[in-house]
Amino acid sequence: MIAANTAVELGLDMLGYADVSKGGGQATPSKKKLRDALMSYPEGRAEILLASLFLELENATSLDDVRKALPNYERLVDSTAAAM
Repeated sequence: MIAANTAVELGLDMLGYADVSKGGGQATPSKKKLRDALMSYPEGRAEILLASLFLELENATSLDDVRKALPNYERLVDSTAAAM
């Protein structure tokens, strides 16, 4: 269970997600949703990425799923950093 106001919870809020610690879970954010959040909240980039990776892990069926997704996160961080 996630404690209130953790980095993951703050990131989920910036992504526009409900608190997944209350059950149910959420889908991994789309590339557009993640990019929009990173551009809207540049001061919360670490929390947004942490929350996205949290959701990625929650929804992964294997560690390989997560390994395949990581390069997409790296490219997204690079492209949003260049746009700022």
